[in-house]
Amino acid sequence: MSRFEPLHREDVATMVAFLQVAKDYCDFIENIETEYSQPYFYERLFRLLFRLAGRSETLFDICAFTVELKPQEDKEFHELRVNTKETQDISRRLHTQLKPDLDAAKVELEESGENDEGHRIWMLWDDLVDLYRDLRSAERVWNLGSDIARVDAAWDLNWGLANHWGRHLVLSLRTVQLLHFEMHKP
Repeated sequence: MSRFEPLHREDVATMVAFLQVAKDYCDFIENIETEYSQPYFYERLFRLLFRLAGRSETLFDICAFTVELKPQEDKEFHELRVNTKETQDISRRLHTQLKPDLDAAKVELEESGENDEGHRIWMLWDDLVDLYRDLRSAERVWNLGSDIARVDAAWDLNWGLANHWGRHLVLSLRTVQLLHFEMHKP
């Protein structure tokens, strides 16, 4: 049996602020073909990732009461989460758009003897997809508006920050920093 307590008003405000940044990121990823064709693509992506990182710190104060026990997940929540087909579509689109840049950067780094960085840079699309899936899923559940949905979304974001999407955020931030500031020299 899990514990359940509605979020406090301050936690709701924190979640709303975080989810706005998460929504901006997810919308950017969903529109990758349009966004990629715009000037300063990597700068805009870097700024979004940096905003996510800054807002992520606020999630640690939420859900201290549910970290050990997640609320019972409603079937409706599961159906709202980004599914395999959606994930594959975003993955394919990101990979298609970023592949030429990532391949070129990987070769350049490997030729300079930085094989680990070369492999890491080539995995950017995967990090961006994992971030998208976890953030968009939590946003969808949160938008149901019920107390239990909001606690579930907050719990998932808090757990994912510590155990899954937080790692992908850090890796993608570093990779985009490398692409933008070191390889594409603004």
